Amino acid sequence: MKPSIFVFLLFLACGGVLIAKPVDLPDEKLHLEIPDDWNTGQAPGTTFSARDAQNRISVVLIGFPVSNEAGVDQAEFIQRIKDEFTQRVENQGVTVAIEHEESLTINGVPFYSIKGLLKPATGNSVDFHNYLTAANGNGYVLEFQSLDGPADAQIGAIANSLAFQGTPVLPDPSKRVKGNRVEKIGMIAGIIVGTITVLGFVFFLSRGRRTNADG
Repeated sequence: MKPSIFVFLLFLACGGVLIAKPVDLPDEKLHLEIPDDWNTGQAPGTTFSARDAQNRISVVLIGFPVSNEAGVDQAEFIQRIKDEFTQRVENQGVTVAIEHEESLTINGVPFYSIKGLLKPATGNSVDFHNYLTAANGNGYVLEFQSLDGPADAQIGAIANSLAFQGTPVLPDPSKRVKGNRVEKIGMIAGIIVGTITVLGFVFFLSRGRRTNADG
């Protein structure tokens, strides 16, 4: 049984999802599965985006070129992404609190996971969880945001369904550049991720306030 299918069957048994909806992204050679009642689309600057039926949890997939020069096992690459991501978000008046990060493997591909809170000057915080990877000459970030606190079961099920079609070409350690070049790639990635994070965060704040007011 494929790992992604197993995760969703396990999640179904826990009462979290009724049906998984497959999503294929042929241009990226990627496949993932989301809950059947989620709404899909393509937000500006993203490869794929979706939201749950209540507009309380969102996921976006962001891609950017890395030309097989950087991998998520490179500390300087990850650090620059984190630095630029944090700076971009905090420039908008939102504090980033990273609470957990780790290396992991999803369907045979290395990923780096970063999760934490986005804290505005006033109002409630938004949980975020980013999954970073690099394959086929591109870097990818699968980013989740939640208004209702950690949504680990739903987020984990979707993230673990992400799979490359065919055998992905992973960064070649023997051909990687280091120093300024890899840091520049990380800077660009961090700016992209930070920009998308801010856009999603602003949407969630406005949506959450309307929901609270209506209730």
